[in-house]
Amino acid sequence: MGVATSYFLTRGGHEVQVLERRQAPGLGCSRANAGQLSYSYTDTLADPRLLSRLPGIVLGRNAGMRVRPDPALLPWGLRFLWHCTRHRSDRNTAELLRQAADSAQALEQVLDDVSLQIDHQRTGKLLLTGSSRTLASLQRRAQFKRSLGVSVDIVDAAECRRIEPALEDWRGSLLAGAYSQGDATADAFKFTCQLSDYLQAQGAYSLRECTEVLGLLHEGRRVLGVRTSEGELQADAVILCTGMDTAALLHGTGISVPMYPLKGYSITAAAGLHAPQVGLTDLDRRMVFARLGAKVRLAGLADCEGMNTAVDESRVAHLLSQGHSVLPGAALYDDAVMPWAGLRPATPSGLPVIGATRLAGLYLNVGHGALGWTLACGSARRLSEQMGRC
Repeated sequence: MGVATSYFLTRGGHEVQVLERRQAPGLGCSRANAGQLSYSYTDTLADPRLLSRLPGIVLGRNAGMRVRPDPALLPWGLRFLWHCTRHRSDRNTAELLRQAADSAQALEQVLDDVSLQIDHQRTGKLLLTGSSRTLASLQRRAQFKRSLGVSVDIVDAAECRRIEPALEDWRGSLLAGAYSQGDATADAFKFTCQLSDYLQAQGAYSLRECTEVLGLLHEGRRVLGVRTSEGELQADAVILCTGMDTAALLHGTGISVPMYPLKGYSITAAAGLHAPQVGLTDLDRRMVFARLGAKVRLAGLADCEGMNTAVDESRVAHLLSQGHSVLPGAALYDDAVMPWAGLRPATPSGLPVIGATRLAGLYLNVGHGALGWTLACGSARRLSEQMGRC
């Protein structure tokens, strides 16, 4: 999010300095996310269908989502439940679809301008299910999206296998799927690193690594810069693309952004003989497969356990077991698997927070949840356009 924002800001004539607390950019949620550019699948987690699953989730009977006691979850959760109505869910999903379409166009703008090797494949996406109840929900959502001009087709199991031949190796129940031809896959980490290198070579952009931002410098209602582990740094404007660290940086400003970390997991392994080319989402097991060059990324799960970034080996084992059981030929699961966990910064509505704040000179680009890669370029361009008018 930060590097994409920098790209559009420099194109707008701004000079940008990125402060990165790690030793290189892209080592947070961008490091090994699901890899899917889900332009047509932006459905918010806050949905009436989730309400029927809540008792099982709270009681620990839902393998895909785990909840641990955390005081911060209660106020966020109450706001989340307020959005779990059909009207609000459809409204928020429609807005995310609009932002995703803008982001698809913005990413193409970047790729037309900069030669990036990011394993980008425009092969579409299939949502798969063996459940008639889930299929009914897919049909309703597909009809809703088509009414908004988004192309989504409901296809039977035979057509799913024709679209993605690797599904001949599918070991789970397969009733039907939803196919979105315009979706894609790409490596967010490669995008972040390569675009950062390109911007540094072009000038008007600099990167300060191993530099932690400790707080904001502000006087009255204006932000003047930031306090860092390397000293104070003044700036005409400060943009926070800081995910779940945003709340700490906003402390004392009176600005509150309701976000909660939904912890997700992934593994990355060498592609197998039946590695899919199309992005796959297994709705029954709540996991995704994405082909990234010679590797396959398997991702999923959503754990509510606060700011815990540790990789839980039992969750990795669960993801591996599920992937191997349903599509055993997709990857070499037993060889050189790279486990990863990241905190998705989710707002109750699912909508990101982008733009100016009540403090002059302070801007936000946060709260994208599980759609950070999908929405990155569109959010960056949107913020740059707003700042260009200031």
